[in-house]
Amino acid sequence: MFNEKPITTDNIDNEKKNSEEKLPNFSLPKDKYSACRVLFFLLGICMFLPITFFAAANNFWFYKFRNITDPTNSAENRTKLQINYSTVNLIVSTVCNLMFGIFNVTLAHRIKILHRIFVGLIIETCIFFIYTISVEINTDNAQLLYFIFVIASYGVLSATNTVVLIAGSNYFTRFPSEYMYLCQYGQGSAGLIGNLLNIFSISVFQNDIEKATLLYFIIGSVIFVITVILFSIERRSEFFHYYSNSVREATDKKWHTLKEIKDVTYKIRLPLSMLSLFMINITTTSASVMPLVVSELDDTDSVWAKTYFNPVLTYLLANFCALIGRIVGVGVKNIFSEKAIFGVVILDLLIVVPFIWLCNAQPRHHLPLLFPHDYQYGIQTAVHGFFNGFILLYALELIKRKTDKTNADLAFTLFGFFMNTIEILISPLGIFLVNFL
Repeated sequence: MFNEKPITTDNIDNEKKNSEEKLPNFSLPKDKYSACRVLFFLLGICMFLPITFFAAANNFWFYKFRNITDPTNSAENRTKLQINYSTVNLIVSTVCNLMFGIFNVTLAHRIKILHRIFVGLIIETCIFFIYTISVEINTDNAQLLYFIFVIASYGVLSATNTVVLIAGSNYFTRFPSEYMYLCQYGQGSAGLIGNLLNIFSISVFQNDIEKATLLYFIIGSVIFVITVILFSIERRSEFFHYYSNSVREATDKKWHTLKEIKDVTYKIRLPLSMLSLFMINITTTSASVMPLVVSELDDTDSVWAKTYFNPVLTYLLANFCALIGRIVGVGVKNIFSEKAIFGVVILDLLIVVPFIWLCNAQPRHHLPLLFPHDYQYGIQTAVHGFFNGFILLYALELIKRKTDKTNADLAFTLFGFFMNTIEILISPLGIFLVNFL
């Protein structure tokens, strides 16, 4: 009556075949010459290079803020500027970070993430140029003025870096996980690369700390210039556009409600707790006590003690082990429970951190010196660096795992805000430690 064909398996197969023939032959855009892979690795380096690069130049800052009336440059006669440089730097940069953290929470969503990253990279490049120019200026008669300049400009650099880091952490989740890992490996390599460049510069100009630092900052500036150029080119590529537009980004949207903020905060409460303890760890070791540790041969004319001890043990070894920690963290992130990893974070804070206080940090007033030998400090630096790399990667991965593309921006913004707030609260602890030792 209705001239209907009976429904059979053959009819269904034929219809399926016909429908498949009508589908467009769509293939994903290719990453030509793996340029985007290189870019993501470089971006990872540039996200952490400002944090590690200036810390690695510790010998230069000690030279700039030295006691010019003491030709021996004895560790026992260090000036207040030398002793407090790292901790004051941390406090000022943290205050700037918090100000820009508030910007990230309240206004950053009105600016496209891509623009935040690109403009941030340009500002960081300019600050690197300014530092490079200032290296060979004689500041012996204006140490306090130069101290203020260095601290203030690093505060701006650190705050800009916070915007780039938070924006990048969210933006790069749009790309395949391979690219996210390349970025994380770049972050983990930043300290290692900075320290190798520092040691290379010192080796070239062993007897001239100013020329060595000038070469060091020139190379750092070149890294940023290359990254900015490659970013400018790649952001116009078909591959970059395809994944960049995989999530709709509205700059005119209203900011998240208090309920949304509470919900996301609750979801990421464990990684936030881990990162809070991690920040206490950093504040009381890497950013305060460790730059003051000297070799057991410091009273001699040893080239190792005077030139290479601090760059190699305090920075190179620690950052190398941090990179190993990140690699291990990728492999075991799904093996151990979250509670087990949290237990490791607590043990690291309660055992490894106090041991570093008992190494040969100078000048010393109250705490006993239980680990005077270089190899003892090296072992503790290696363990400290490994756990730092492992914990940081695991916590960031945990944030990514507990959120999705719809609330990842809010989650990483809250991460940055909480970290800056915690840094401000605990940063005075660093000043207390270096003066109490």
